[in-house]
Amino acid sequence: MNQGPNPLHRRSLLWLTVAAMVWRWMLAARTPVPSVDGVTYLWMAQRLAAGDAGAALSEPFSPLWPALMAIPIHFGVDAVLAGKVLGCLFGALTLWPVAAIAERLRPGAGLLAAGFCATARSLCLPAAEVYTEPLFALVLALGVLAGLRGRWWSLGIWSALAFLIRAEGVLLPLAFVTARGAYRALLPCGAAVCLFGAWRWSLELGFRSEEHTSELQSPCNLV
Repeated sequence: MNQGPNPLHRRSLLWLTVAAMVWRWMLAARTPVPSVDGVTYLWMAQRLAAGDAGAALSEPFSPLWPALMAIPIHFGVDAVLAGKVLGCLFGALTLWPVAAIAERLRPGAGLLAAGFCATARSLCLPAAEVYTEPLFALVLALGVLAGLRGRWWSLGIWSALAFLIRAEGVLLPLAFVTARGAYRALLPCGAAVCLFGAWRWSLELGFRSEEHTSELQSPCNLV
């Protein structure tokens, strides 16, 4: 069974990736402001860029997406621009593991799956809205590919990263739980859950309360 896209189609896949990036950027350029949750992610990224992890983690969202945006923000890049560019990039890169997964399940289906991933509205708009979905989809696809290849430690690492993007990412190893040796994937994922909890505890943050939620109705001034 093929391990990835047909080598003869790699050039086509590369052009699809470029097209996916351009299409997502066109949508992002026509979206003047991020969504409500996107504003919160950007505020978290700004706080992380400023070294204020306590404020960032006071939000209920997982921190990896804001943390990645915080890197260019720290060096002076506009927050909205950083979020949109990274979202477009991660969304476009998702085509590669999606194509590889499709090829393993049905040889010859890689380019078709990549084309759908490049153009589907529900997969393109989140980049314009500065949502977590582009990064989450990329990490999930890489995790699924690792699982299909029986690389359990890699699956565990991708699952841990998925959890740090969205909490439900912790469920990824369960898709392979019946496979022999797949229990190894639970170890890195469980470690990420424990370490994230310990980080929040060190910042004196517990479960989010209703009073605290009401204090952060408008967390940043981005527009």
